[in-house]
Amino acid sequence: EELFASRSLTAMLGRQSARARVAGFLRQMAEAASDSPCHPAHAFELPLSRAEMAGLLGLTIETVSRQISALERAGAIRRRGLRGIELVDAAQLG
Repeated sequence: EELFASRSLTAMLGRQSARARVAGFLRQMAEAASDSPCHPAHAFELPLSRAEMAGLLGLTIETVSRQISALERAGAIRRRGLRGIELVDAAQLG
């Protein structure tokens, strides 16, 4: 399972846009936070800071922040506090 997750992350970093990387990361975090293997969690806390996310995704902190804001404006997510994320339209995350 960890190997599959690692391969998935490697694929995500290699050939996707910044928005797709951030959206994919949020989707994976929602799936990891879920009690159900079939559905992502509706709301969750990000386990990483934006700087850590940026390093993991191969992006800058500013790009991560802009992409999270863009996903919020698009109605895909809603931020709750410093690290809280609520999925509004999970389909937009890919």
